[in-house]
Amino acid sequence: MRPEDLRLDGRFAEDYAVDSLDFVRLVMAVEAVAGVKIEDKLAVQARTVSALVDLARPSQPAPL
Repeated sequence: MRPEDLRLDGRFAEDYAVDSLDFVRLVMAVEAVAGVKIEDKLAVQARTVSALVDLARPSQPAPL
């Protein structure tokens, strides 16, 4: 898949054929890039790209 094919409303399993192992790897990569830890119980509920992006956003603004 090309990055430009990715949509915020895209569903991992249905639209991108992401299996459970691929999803774990994806979450780990997002955590590494975003510098956050996503709880497993929340990650498994993320069915869309948008939902995963929301989980990767820091809950507190970074100090200035």
